[in-house]
Amino acid sequence: HCQKSDMYIVALRDDKPIGSATLCWENDAGTLGMRLGNVFVIPAERRKGVGEMLVKYALECGKVQEKVKWVGLSVVADNEGAIALYRKLGFLPVRVNMMRPLEQGDAV
Repeated sequence: HCQKSDMYIVALRDDKPIGSATLCWENDAGTLGMRLGNVFVIPAERRKGVGEMLVKYALECGKVQEKVKWVGLSVVADNEGAIALYRKLGFLPVRVNMMRPLEQGDAV
């Protein structure tokens, strides 16, 4: 989970924020890595390379940290544009998160 040394990345155009992402340092089974999260680009700037720039910058941040061995992220299953971008940048699926809605009186 996120620690105090985490990073918040902001993409600017004409000194106005157009996208952002967070980086959290994480330890997974004894291996130090970084979790990329909350990648967001304002609608008017989507499909212009801003998301790719944010992810590439995050990857560079990971490379300069000697002990960091991986960068991970989560993405909503139906966000095809983001999934295509992440695959293009070398991310591979390693876990599947599943969800089931609960309703009052629902039998399990």
